[in-house]
Amino acid sequence: MIYRYAFILLLMLISACTQTADEPSFTIENHTVDTADLLLSPETVSELGMPSGLLSDEDRLLVYDSQAVSMMVFDSSGEKEFQFGREGDGPGEFRFIPEFWLFDDTYVLYDRSAARILHFTRDGDFIEDFAVETGSLAISIATRSATEFYLPAGGEGSALIQFSHLTDDEENRRFGEKFAQSDGDIDIQQAQSDAISGRVPSFMQNQILLSSNESGLYSFQQSTGLLQKYSHEGELEWDQTLELPASDGIFDQYVENNQMMSERGQGNVIMLQYATQIEADEDGVAILLSTLEPNPVTIAWLPNDGSSMQEIQFPGLDEYEARPRSFTISDDGSTIYFTAAMDGSVYSANWPL
Repeated sequence: MIYRYAFILLLMLISACTQTADEPSFTIENHTVDTADLLLSPETVSELGMPSGLLSDEDRLLVYDSQAVSMMVFDSSGEKEFQFGREGDGPGEFRFIPEFWLFDDTYVLYDRSAARILHFTRDGDFIEDFAVETGSLAISIATRSATEFYLPAGGEGSALIQFSHLTDDEENRRFGEKFAQSDGDIDIQQAQSDAISGRVPSFMQNQILLSSNESGLYSFQQSTGLLQKYSHEGELEWDQTLELPASDGIFDQYVENNQMMSERGQGNVIMLQYATQIEADEDGVAILLSTLEPNPVTIAWLPNDGSSMQEIQFPGLDEYEARPRSFTISDDGSTIYFTAAMDGSVYSANWPL
């Protein structure tokens, strides 16, 4: 299953580096959450196959299942309330939903495969959809509202990030300094040659994870672990390069996996990924780091001003068959939920901040 996703983990994270001398000195605090509880599984929910994404919505949990290609809504105890959407290209249908959000009473879904944004009511009724130009690097996009989006620019126009308005093209703009020149069409053979030689192909250098809150936009560069904070006007406010012991071995695995693919004669390139998900809330940003055993599942959390970092480890999740690749934090800030897509389960744990 590791190749099914075509991009795999890799990571390292956090060394202080702020842009203004006035900012507080950088500190790291450590937290350990020893236990995690099984909330959902195929044994308790027969329709559950491969839960791949989560969203906390007050007293309920919205789960995207990439095997069923459907959104499922559960109450806080894990009882299923209803599900909506199905696989297809028609109204209210979708192919693959890597991210989704709630604005007012509207669920906003990003269908990466079909390059569409879909709107549903909180009861699961389809409202409308929009075509969106995301480009090949838009593994992650961020939202400012139901019609305003941030997505990777991939180096086009020397920019890192693109702001797109679904209903007003005059609002569209690009900002952020690219990390590498855009190559246009990706040369897979050259990219694989770079990867097995321990280099990072140029197209990977502009690969970013994005998330936003009222205070601004967060961009995480997958090939270095650089976290940047932008204002909504596109001004860089601060940056931090994340380096943590939990990330040991990530780059080496990236090289080894690509060498293995090359030896097997397979043309895919395994991506260098220092994190699997980023999620901002009103107080700051949480990043689920890519980690290898025996390092525990780890989340880095930084406040909006980037002045400190909390390293939260979850050794209670390590006994499970597949490590989580996505998470969400409850609206009241008391609980974190993880998906372990490979074993079809959703887990809950205490959120200590």
